[in-house]
Amino acid sequence: IPNDNVLVAEIGNKRIQELTNTGTHVRCIPLSYQAWSVCCNGDHIAVGTAVAAGGDRVVLLDYGSGVVIK
Repeated sequence: IPNDNVLVAEIGNKRIQELTNTGTHVRCIPLSYQAWSVCCNGDHIAVGTAVAAGGDRVVLLDYGSGVVIK
């Protein structure tokens, strides 16, 4: 993640927050599901989810836009 920022999965709020390494808010990525885990390789964000009807899955987002790729 650029500048050593941190991604935080917020289960109850159905979003991912991006913070600087000092805790300053950068942005929120809203989701339509609960995010249980999150990781990033710089280009993509992988979100581990628990979708009640369909079971657990991993969703891949574009890092820059936050748009679902897969």
